[in-house]
Amino acid sequence: MQLEAEVARLQSAATAHADETAQSAKNVAAAQVGHRLAELRYVEAAAREAFIRSILDANTDSSKVLDPQGRLEMLNVSSLSALEISNPAQLIGQPWADLWPEAARILVETALQGALQGRSSRFSAPRPTTTGTPKWWDVVINPIVDDQGAVTRILVTSRDITELHRIQTAAIEFNLDLQAQLEQALAGRDKAPNALDQIEKPQALGQLVGGVAHDFNNLLQVISGAAALLKKPSLEPARKDTLLDGIITAAQHAQTLTSRLLAFSHRNAPMPAAFDVNSRLSTMVELLQCTMTSQITVRTDFSENVCPVEADVSQFEIALLNLVVNARDAMPAGGTLTIRTSLAKRADGSFACIRVTDTGQGMAPEVKTRIFEPYYTTKGPGKGTGLGLPQVVDFIRIAGGHIEVESETGQGASFLLYLPCKKTADEPHV
Repeated sequence: MQLEAEVARLQSAATAHADETAQSAKNVAAAQVGHRLAELRYVEAAAREAFIRSILDANTDSSKVLDPQGRLEMLNVSSLSALEISNPAQLIGQPWADLWPEAARILVETALQGALQGRSSRFSAPRPTTTGTPKWWDVVINPIVDDQGAVTRILVTSRDITELHRIQTAAIEFNLDLQAQLEQALAGRDKAPNALDQIEKPQALGQLVGGVAHDFNNLLQVISGAAALLKKPSLEPARKDTLLDGIITAAQHAQTLTSRLLAFSHRNAPMPAAFDVNSRLSTMVELLQCTMTSQITVRTDFSENVCPVEADVSQFEIALLNLVVNARDAMPAGGTLTIRTSLAKRADGSFACIRVTDTGQGMAPEVKTRIFEPYYTTKGPGKGTGLGLPQVVDFIRIAGGHIEVESETGQGASFLLYLPCKKTADEPHV
């Protein structure tokens, strides 16, 4: 009996030891699996961070990533030069709103609150660099969400618009001065027999200057955007030549605008010339992209059947630039801009049709009926003169064409420009 009891005790001990060994092995295996999963998560997170940084660094605008609390997590290379940052590590972890002046902070905090609720927004405000250089910025804020729709980060893209703001301010000041002159002329109209003549010219000059400043803003965006791209060391020589040619062309257009002011009293007549619409648009596309934000895709669809036209080339390009800039401003959260051409038959003849379409906010009926009125704008103060579309209408009228707009609220907008086909030598002119 004692022998049987001892055997039973030894068997029980052996079983217990085997169970302990198996459990220990399980614990070790579980720890190894957990450690390996942690390593994989770390590698995945590092790869994700590297991918995000590569995208940010490819952007020539100042781009930043914030955490949901609005603190800086990441800055791209362009931010270092644009903001004159010598030690970016000192900024990481700081609340982004605290880096703005007190006067602009309400705009920043409102935009951040909107991003946390899943909304994109855009604003313009002044903010000096870290060394104190005064600058103005056009800022776009977009939320970054996970698969469940929760906001995990906030993407901020800022574009330096200091020079554009300077020109806008100068134009506003000049118009205010003209308005003062107008009021003075009105006050003395009973004393001067030619008072109306003195009133009409300041009014017309004020309208002209406002239009020139508006067009200058658009041309400067082309020049500054192309110049920013030229700073990229990996830029191909062919594309570099295209951008340089575009800067020269934009500067020539600016010179033409200046001549409009200098020769105002003589009223320079339009200078029509025959040109191929597709060819002219093709040379403009890359430069037009320079005016877009990184969230906007530009697409083209040119028909081979489009006829040549005869119009003022400079005014045609400025008109198209006005439409493209309006389309960009209608898509603050990004979207697609499409430029199409086609041959159109209308009751009064054949036309080259240029359709500019955006996927933006669209227009309500009451807005659509007023968009061609001079000085009418739906943009905020300092962001629009209401002279872009009137310039387009004036160009189309002088060219003998037509303009149409298709839009509904939330459905984007399409502007259709109809330019009459150039008459051939044996074709009757009507």
